Parts: sequence; C-alpha cells; structure tokens
Amino acid sequence: MEKEYFNFFLRIDEKEYLTSFQKGHMYMKPARSFREYTGNVPGVGDKNEGLKRIITDKKVTITITDDKGISITPQICGPIKFYTDGYYPILCLYHLKIKCHKMDEKYVVELPKDYLKNLSENRKDPGVLILLADAFLNKIRHYINKSQLGYAWGKIEYREIQPDESFEDASWRAYFRKDPKWAYQNEWRLLLGNSEKAQLIDESPTSRPYEFEIGDLSGFSKIIDLSFFEKQTTFTFNMKKE
Repeated sequence: MEKEYFNFFLRIDEKEYLTSFQKGHMYMKPARSFREYTGNVPGVGDKNEGLKRIITDKKVTITITDDKGISITPQICGPIKFYTDGYYPILCLYHLKIKCHKMDEKYVVELPKDYLKNLSENRKDPGVLILLADAFLNKIRHYINKSQLGYAWGKIEYREIQPDESFEDASWRAYFRKDPKWAYQNEWRLLLGNSEKAQLIDESPTSRPYEFEIGDLSGFSKIIDLSFFEKQTTFTFNMKKE
C-alpha cells in the first residue's frame, strides 16, 4: 500500500457559504471583523487580532499641545494596545498535513483524532476539506497575478507579543501572529492589499468583505460535517488532479 503526504486545507463556515466556496467564490472579511466577531460560537472573536504593539506601563504620560500653545499632560493607565489597519481582507483556513493510503485510484485519509476533537468541540459548523492545497493555491495565485494586488500568505505563528515589539514597519505582519490559546487551529491565512498597480480594495473604516472568483474547486474538495469525525477518523475519496 503506497503512502503519500498531502497538505490539506479545511474551511469551516455556514453550509450556504461552503457551497459557494466550493464553486470558487472567495469571500474575505476585513481584518477588523475578527476582533469584533461574536457569531454563534462564544469566545471565537480574537480581541488581539492585528495587535502590533502593547505598552505595559501602569501609567503612560502623553503631552498634547493645543492650537494656543498650551500643553496638557494627561496620564493614561496601561496596558495600552495599538492595532494595525483593519481593512485588509483576510481568508482563514485550517492547515493539516496528513498521510494518505493509496488504493487503486482512491485515497484513504486518516485524519488526526486529537486535532479533529479540538475542532469539533470549538466549532459546530460544517466544513470544506480541500484535498489538494497546491491546486487551490495555484488558483489563488492566478487571480493575484491577474488582479496585480499585493498579498501575503502563510501559517500563523502562535506566541505572546513582547512589550518592546512593534510591527509598525510592516503592519500586515501583525496578522500572522496570534495568541497561543488559538494554537489548536493550526491556521493558514491569505491577506490581500492594494498595490501601486491595483487599487481594488476599499480601505475605509466601513469597508465590506472583498469577493472574487477563482474557478471550481469541487474536483479536489469535499464538504464534511465535523461531527462525522467524532465516530471515525478515516474516509475514502477519488481525487481529480489539476
């Protein structure tokens, strides 16, 4: 029996969105929405999403000079948190690297039980399992090259932000660091931004989700119910190479 490793992506959301996602419709919420989100799962909102700097002093003095030249020096009780711009559209996926067993033209996938147990306990929505991560990324890359937008993608680093640390020189980097309590997600994300060649993204405080098409994903994806994995951790699929 031949064994291969595959990089898988898992997108968890409402069924209606997942059906659209599987058809290639990408729906990317502004970064600020991840701080504000409450949804139907308590505690999912991340108050430190996009945190770029934190001042932990108990008291911080700031001098303000008004138009008459009068200086006012109030004291602010810390900690004080600074966030990067919240308009960047972000697409979040769970990343899994899984060993598959090839049987004739089918693949038997054995998913990590502990990982799925954590997901099913924290999320109750169904998911789309992307069986060929590289094929998915090629479609995303094709759209980015065509649109000429700026982008960053990769896995999240889970760690506490340091008091003397600052992401100000490259603010988008702040969206690739999250607090360790979210480490069970093993998250991968895509972030888009305007470039000198393309100004397609609304950067206003009231910007709406950014949407675009990348083409059908149904040949290498499967809609699943996370509760399925509470009873078993394997399934078989036919995979269409692209």
